[in-house]
Amino acid sequence: MAKAHENSLIRILSTSGAPVGAGFLVSPGQAATCAHVVAQATHLSLTEAMPAAELTLDFPLLAPGHLLTARAFLWDSASDVAVLEITGDLPAGAQPAPLVSSPDLWKHDFRAFGFPQGFPNGVWASGRILGREATGWYQIEDTKQTGYFVQPGFSGGAIWDEALGGVVGLVVAADTRQEARAAFILPMEKALGGWREQGLVKVDILEKDVPAETLRLYYPTQAVEAPKIAPGRKRIFLSYKRGAQPDEALALALYAELSREHDVFIDQVMPVGEEWRGRIQRELENCDFLIPLLSASSAHSEMVEYEVSSAHRLGRARASGLPRILPVRVAYTAPFDYPLSAYLNPLNWAFWRSEADTSALAAELRTAISGGELRLADLREKQSLLQPESGLPRPTASADIGQMERPDGTLQVESRFYIERPADAACRREIARGGATIVIKAPRQIGKSSLLVRVAEQARQKGNAVAFLDFQLLDEAMLNDPALFFQGFCRWIADELDLDAPVEPIWQSGLGHVQSATKYLRRYALKALEKPVTLVMDEVDRMLGCPFRSDFFGMLRSWHNNRATVPEWRKLDLALVISTEPYLLIDDLKQSPFNVGEVIRLDDFSLAQTADLNDRHGSPFDPSQIQRLHKLLGGHPYLTRQALYRVSVGEMNPESLFANAAGDDGPFGDHLRRHLSRFAERPDLARAMLAVIRRQSCEDDLLYNRLHGAGLVNRVGDCTVPRCELYAEYFGRHLEK
Repeated sequence: MAKAHENSLIRILSTSGAPVGAGFLVSPGQAATCAHVVAQATHLSLTEAMPAAELTLDFPLLAPGHLLTARAFLWDSASDVAVLEITGDLPAGAQPAPLVSSPDLWKHDFRAFGFPQGFPNGVWASGRILGREATGWYQIEDTKQTGYFVQPGFSGGAIWDEALGGVVGLVVAADTRQEARAAFILPMEKALGGWREQGLVKVDILEKDVPAETLRLYYPTQAVEAPKIAPGRKRIFLSYKRGAQPDEALALALYAELSREHDVFIDQVMPVGEEWRGRIQRELENCDFLIPLLSASSAHSEMVEYEVSSAHRLGRARASGLPRILPVRVAYTAPFDYPLSAYLNPLNWAFWRSEADTSALAAELRTAISGGELRLADLREKQSLLQPESGLPRPTASADIGQMERPDGTLQVESRFYIERPADAACRREIARGGATIVIKAPRQIGKSSLLVRVAEQARQKGNAVAFLDFQLLDEAMLNDPALFFQGFCRWIADELDLDAPVEPIWQSGLGHVQSATKYLRRYALKALEKPVTLVMDEVDRMLGCPFRSDFFGMLRSWHNNRATVPEWRKLDLALVISTEPYLLIDDLKQSPFNVGEVIRLDDFSLAQTADLNDRHGSPFDPSQIQRLHKLLGGHPYLTRQALYRVSVGEMNPESLFANAAGDDGPFGDHLRRHLSRFAERPDLARAMLAVIRRQSCEDDLLYNRLHGAGLVNRVGDCTVPRCELYAEYFGRHLEK
C-alpha cells in the first residue's frame, strides 16, 4: 500500500520548470492538490475563478522528466483544494493513492513528500498528526531533532498515515517560522467528499480505525521477560562492521569504557594468526550480552547479521535467555531490513548521534548489563525516530541514473536494475492461467523477493485482489502459539483485502485452527469477493522452525488440492517464497515443506545478463573486465550487483576490486565471513565443502543438499563444484586451516 502512495505522487511545475508544489493521483487521470498551487503554476491570484490554463507536472519518484499537462477540473478556493485532469498517458506503475479517514488521528505518525526551496527533486518529512482546529484542518508537527519538516513546497502533497496505511489529507498551509515546525492538512473527506457524493470524482475513502489486534512490527504480541542478571563481571561481545566509521571508533571507545567492569570481546583483541572463525564462535556461545552497533553500513552487513542471529538462536535455546541482545543504532534512522527486523524490532534500542553521546551510551549500556533496559522501548517513540534511508552515494556521471539503488533488499517493480530470467516468464504464465500455486525456492540473495513483488503486480494488473504477506513481520509469540498464528493470519488477509469480517465467530464453532482458517478464507474472501484472490507470501521459511509448521503447510496444500473439486477455490492463486539456506543447519531436511504447484528455481546471471546489468550501471567495467567478473562470481546476482555498485559509486576501481576480492576486508569480505562462520558450527559441512574444492566430489547426498541449498555448490554433470571461483579461492584457503 505504501508503494501505491509513492507511485501516486506528482510534482507541479511552473512555466520555468521549477517545482511550485505537490499533489497525488486520486483516480486514473485525476490528481488532488491545493488551489493555491494551481494558481501559482498558472500565474493567477487565488481569488480568481478556476484557471483554464494548462500546467505541467511529472511523477518524480516514478518517471522524473516524463512531463504531462493538466487542467483544473474541480475548484474550491475557500477550502484551497483543486482536482486536476491529466492529459496523456501516465507512466507505467502510476496508481491512485489509497485514501482513508478516521474519527481520531491524534498523534498518528505520518510521512510526506515535498519540494522545499533548494530541493527540486523532493525530500521526505515525517512527524505526527495532532487535533482538528476550527476550520476543519488538522495540525501536524515535526517531532525530530534532525531531518526535514513540512514547510512551503509541500503544499498539495499527500499525508500518509503510518497507523492507518493510507493518505488521510493534503498539506494546505505551513507555519513559516523555523522554530514552529508545524503545518496544517485538509482531511480527505472534507477535500473530496462533497465532489464524490455529486459523482464528480470516483474515489473510495475508507473509514478506518487502528486495529486493536494487528501484526506488530516493533513489539511482540506477548511481552518477553528479560533474563535475570546476576551481579559480577559479564562477558560482552561487541559486534560492528570492520573498517566502517564511525562504527569502529565507537566500538573501540565502548571497549575501553566497558572493559573496566566486564570482560569485553572485540575482534581487534585477537592475536595475529589466531583462527578467527573458531574464536568468534566460542565468544558468541559464551557471552552474556551481544551489543551490535548498527549504522547505515553495518545494518546491511552479513557478518553483523550472522552474529545477531546466532545470539538470538542461542538465547532462545537456553533457559537463562542469554546472551541478551542490546542493539545500538549508530546515527541510523532507517527501518531495519529482514532478518534484522525480526530479531531487533521487538527489543529496546539505544541511539547514538555523535561522539558527544559516547559517555551517555556507555552508562546506558552499563545499566542494561546490570539488569535494566535500554531507553527506546515505546512503539510510537521508535516510529518517530525512523525515516526512509537516504544519503546514498551518487553514481558516476557516466551512469546518468540519479540516485543509485543499494544492492541490498528487494528491487522495486519499476527498478531499471532488475534483470529478467526464465523464472519471470514461468510466473507470468501461471498467473495468467489462474488457479496457480507458485513456489519460488532458492538460496539467499538470488532475487526471490524481487520476483515475488512482480508476481503480485501482475496479479493486480489482471484485476485480482492481492494480499501481500511478509512473514518477516511475524513475531515469536505468533510463531509459537497456533491460536495466535492462525487467527492473526486470517486477520492479516482480511486487512490486506479490506474485508470487514471478524474471525472470532468462525473459531467459536469449535473447529480446529486449520479448518477454521480454511472456512474463513472460503466464506469471506473467495465467496464474498467477485474477483479472484492472490495470496502472496514472502519469507515463508520462517515457518520451518515453527512447532505447527506441518499444519500450516498442510493447509496450503489442501487449498491447492481443493481446486480440483470445489469451484470457489479455483479463484485462489498462491505465490510463496522459501529460502533454501536454512537447509544448512536444519536437523531434518524433510521439514522442507512444499513441492506442489509450479516450483520456480532461480538461476544465476548468464554472461549476457551480467553485461546487461553493467550497461544499466553506466558500464563501469569494460568488456574484458565483465568476462573476468562473471568468471569470478559465476553470475551470483547479489555479489554481481555489489561489484557494479561499488565501482559505479567510486568506492573502488575494477582492478582494486579484483585484487582484493577474496580478502576478509575486501568488497565481499562481509558475505564470505558470514558463510565461513556457519562452517564453524558444522565441521562435517566444512569437510564436505573442502572435498568439493579439492576433488570436485561430494559423495554424501545429504551434505550436498545442505551445501546446495545454502547456495555454495552446484552439480555439473557427474561433478560437484563450488558455485563460483570466489568461493573456491576463499573457502579453499580458510577451511584448510
